[in-house]
Amino acid sequence: MKKVCQEGDFVAKRNLDLVAIAVDPKGKLGWKENVAHYFGQDSDIIEVLTNQASAQYKNYLRSKGISYIICGDHAIDWKLMLSKLKNTFHLKSIAVQGGGIVNWSLLRVGLVDELSYVVAPTIDGRSTDVSFIRRNPEDTDSPPLEFDLIDVQRVGDNGVWLRYAPKKN
Repeated sequence: MKKVCQEGDFVAKRNLDLVAIAVDPKGKLGWKENVAHYFGQDSDIIEVLTNQASAQYKNYLRSKGISYIICGDHAIDWKLMLSKLKNTFHLKSIAVQGGGIVNWSLLRVGLVDELSYVVAPTIDGRSTDVSFIRRNPEDTDSPPLEFDLIDVQRVGDNGVWLRYAPKKN
């Protein structure tokens, strides 16, 4: 008989100072362990799921000691996600380093207070590169977003760090 997963969020024991937040609406990521390794930094993992994630997947995360929060039925409720990250995990700020759709989604609903963009003069011409900002194909009625320049700094010999604030409407 299969074990039925408990309803709701799951908070695993945190072992590290950093967390990696993985937006995974349907529960497809196959973590090998409960730690994400990224450029020499280790982070506890918090998965952001919707109710589309199966009980089997949630059981899998529990067995690995990976926290998860349920944030929506079919699509991520971004405001609920930030509320749960703040209230459940006591996170005061996050750096969004998602793919283009995650970045766009948070910007579109007004949950980003600063856009930080580093430009380095290197290109490779590949068509498989991930876009920094990409509208969700299901989002057909959002107007373009505008920003005010906060600061520009030179980085190294040829790079530029641009910082923007979203314009308030």
